[in-house]
Amino acid sequence: MGWTKRQLRRSVLLGIIGFVVGIGIMILVNTLVSSNDLSAQLWALDTRKILLGAFWGFAIAAWIEQNLFAGYIQPILIERWGAWLGIIIQAVLFSGAHIGWMTSWPEFLNAFIFGLVFGVQRGYNRSIVAPYLTHALMWVLISAVT
Repeated sequence: MGWTKRQLRRSVLLGIIGFVVGIGIMILVNTLVSSNDLSAQLWALDTRKILLGAFWGFAIAAWIEQNLFAGYIQPILIERWGAWLGIIIQAVLFSGAHIGWMTSWPEFLNAFIFGLVFGVQRGYNRSIVAPYLTHALMWVLISAVT
């Protein structure tokens, strides 16, 4: 699944890029669709929330979800329906799995877009390291601002 030394540097860089792009996407979606000012919340971070988010994000949520969706489901979908349709279906399944956590359409849209980002990262890099890192960093950020 891409845990090789040769790919690790590239995967980490792609994960960080995905995180930065993800922040931009979240701010854009929230600005266009919601009255919630997410950019203001980003400046009022709580250290305890960041630490808890890091534990849950890196140790549990991102690890399990990326192994399932990017590592297992996406390759099956791509083999059956091709790269882009497989990534889109994986993103739909990923966002659907988060319905219990969603409280609004913008959040669901964010989850779908992140599912696409994770799928593209997995497809581009042939590794789950980048989507795992992006997902975990987003978990830290989201838990810190909520």
